[in-house]
Amino acid sequence: MRCVYRVVRQEDPDTELVNYRVCSVWCNENDEIKATTAIMGTSYGDTPEELREEIKHCLRAFRYPVLEEKEAEEGRILVPTEMENMTKNWHYNELVDRTSVVSDYIYHFLSCHPIIRRNGVMQDLLEIVWKALDVLLDEAGRSESCIDNTDQ
Repeated sequence: MRCVYRVVRQEDPDTELVNYRVCSVWCNENDEIKATTAIMGTSYGDTPEELREEIKHCLRAFRYPVLEEKEAEEGRILVPTEMENMTKNWHYNELVDRTSVVSDYIYHFLSCHPIIRRNGVMQDLLEIVWKALDVLLDEAGRSESCIDNTDQ
């Protein structure tokens, strides 16, 4: 089993207040949730570097669909929220725009950096990043939904 951080939506049934927290979630090889740890209150590390790594892991939780705590026969379970399936056609155009912005940002702030200009390995790595962004941009741009500008 592997552990990943996930964003979990919780609703208090008495007050109907909703909050979001980052939890450690244990998944099997098929990404089925098998266990979860207590809700994280704060991040910590023995050194500033360890704390930075812990925070980076917490931020990775936003790459996955938000989970929601639900009551089931077997107790409280975590399931993907219905919000995650609500994609609009304009999201494709937004993805194209954001990808283009990131590519420009990398060009202006990394490719011209003196360390990267002097280091062939770093230049090669940056080229890989650009090629990956180009593939992402092409894929997002090819989508039929990207052509249709309606907000459905």
